[in-house]
Formats: sequence, structure tokens, C-alpha cells
Amino acid sequence: MEADRRFDALLTIGRGLHFQQNLSGLGVRIVVIHAHTNRMAHLRPLIGSTLKALDGLPPGKVREVGA
Repeated sequence: MEADRRFDALLTIGRGLHFQQNLSGLGVRIVVIHAHTNRMAHLRPLIGSTLKALDGLPPGKVREVGA
């Protein structure tokens, strides 16, 4: 798949992504970020937990961070 070759990870605030899409076939790591809004003021505090979620996450798997 093209995404496997071009991207290492997908970061999204799309809460329903794993219900809407079949993610198991993607060869990228996926982190769903739950923030109050998509403004940097709300996303910035989640940078550390997002990086931690990516650490050791195998391709095709999903983790969620935030509230």
C-alpha cells in the first residue's frame, strides 16, 4: 500500500475513524487524539502522551490519547 511506503504514522482527531475505516490493512501506526478542540492550545498539552503512544506501537494498530 502506498501509505506504507510514504508514512510512518497517522495522527488524527477523527474520533470515529476506527469505526468508519478498516485500519488493519494499513501499514502505519495510528494515534487518535482526543482534545477539547483542534486548537493548538488544546492539542499542545497532548504532545507528550502522543509521542509516548507512538513508542512501540506496531504498524496497523491504533492507540488513543487525551480525555
